[in-house]
Amino acid sequence: MSTLDNSSVAIWNEQEMIAQLLSGDTAAFSGLYDRYSGALYGLILNIVENEADAENLLQDAFVKIWRNFNLRMQHRWKNDLSPGRRLP
Repeated sequence: MSTLDNSSVAIWNEQEMIAQLLSGDTAAFSGLYDRYSGALYGLILNIVENEADAENLLQDAFVKIWRNFNLRMQHRWKNDLSPGRRLP
C-alpha cells in the first residue's frame, strides 16, 4: 500500500499511475477514479440517459478495473514464485 497521500496522486502521469496500481496502491486507484470518473460518467449518461443507471454502470466499470488490476497482480506474483524461477 502507499505511503503517499491523495494530493500527490493528482500529479502522477498515466504511466506512474499504472505502475502504482500494479503494485497494489489503493491511493493510485483513488486517483484514477478522481481523474476519470467525471468524464466517464458523462459519457455513460449520454448513452443511457438515466442518472441512476449511469451511476451503477460507472461503479461497475471501476469495480472491473480494480478486479483486473488485482488479477494482474496475482498473476505477476504467481509467475514470480513459480518453481524454477530465480529471485533477484
